Amino acid sequence: MSSRLRVSGGPETSRDVPGASSSTGNTPAVEYDIVVRQTGATASSCGLRPGVVLYCPGHPPSNVNDYLILRELDEPISRDDLHGAAEKSGEVLEELRSEGVDIKWVDSEVLTNDDGAVTGTFCHYQAESEDAVREHADRAGLPATRIDRQGEPLAGEE
Repeated sequence: MSSRLRVSGGPETSRDVPGASSSTGNTPAVEYDIVVRQTGATASSCGLRPGVVLYCPGHPPSNVNDYLILRELDEPISRDDLHGAAEKSGEVLEELRSEGVDIKWVDSEVLTNDDGAVTGTFCHYQAESEDAVREHADRAGLPATRIDRQGEPLAGEE
């Protein structure tokens, strides 16, 4: 198998990139999106048209950690309010990434009371630092009651 990856960013930019490989190995003619938070390699840094990214020598994957965030709310909120908060969170994530901050929302567990009102969330993020997670919370107007790195999970019952 070749140690080269044929990167296709359109007919005018398709070319072999020595030493490059996809996350699944050497896969020919694969179109990539820019995923700077995972690789640090962009199209322009590897001499390609914007719109592609690859695992390229000299551009190792970034170092992110998994963080778990407890967001306790002072008063319960509705599901509509929760969706509004999620939208604002997404906007702030895009803003931070455009500033070069390596952060991604993975998922959230929703905490509710007996009436079904939302009392908080337990969120999983991947980020370059706890400061990045806290900056996101501050800008999005979200509580961050507790932020911890994710440890090794425990297996539940079978």
